[in-house]
Amino acid sequence: MKIMSQDKNDSSENKFTVDKARLYPRIYRINEKEIKNYRSECSFYEIRIVEYKKDLKLYAAYCKVLNRYLTIYEAQLCVNYWEKCPYRYTENVIRRSGQI
Repeated sequence: MKIMSQDKNDSSENKFTVDKARLYPRIYRINEKEIKNYRSECSFYEIRIVEYKKDLKLYAAYCKVLNRYLTIYEAQLCVNYWEKCPYRYTENVIRRSGQI
């Protein structure tokens, strides 16, 4: 799992990007306390900060193959069944077309 960053000087893997995505909180957003439950080994899966407030960061799962945010349900599927994901198999076709 990668967490993306605005800080280009930070070489650690735990990096952050604050995306200004408008996502319906109940189906997309992951609370900072729950983030450990949403870690996936998939190389196309990322956790992105979608909202940053004074004392709270809200996250959402992002799929680079689909080029969109995942719902909490889809993120759990990615965490549990990432090796069987059909999008991972079609990634080569998508990559050759230049979409990722």
